Amino acid sequence: MAKFAMARQIFAGLQYGADDTSMPVRASVDAIARAAPHADIHVYPGLEHLLNVVPTVPPGEDVESVMYSYRDFRFGAGVRTDLTAWAQQALVER
Repeated sequence: MAKFAMARQIFAGLQYGADDTSMPVRASVDAIARAAPHADIHVYPGLEHLLNVVPTVPPGEDVESVMYSYRDFRFGAGVRTDLTAWAQQALVER
């Protein structure tokens, strides 16, 4: 994404869950911010890769294992509102 953003001017809105176990959030955010300073980047505390609220992890379990079996998906606070606002802005600016 960072290489693509450097090559082209894109209207980018990115949302990350701070507790993502699938990718290095801080490194990704830093790389995108350098490559595309105009990008609108949000990092949500307490959310995982799919912007889902991280469930309580029982003792002896790890977050990633619990997420694979977790079926009570719900977006974290502000995710839908921020995405809707970004999409509306993107449509107006195009």
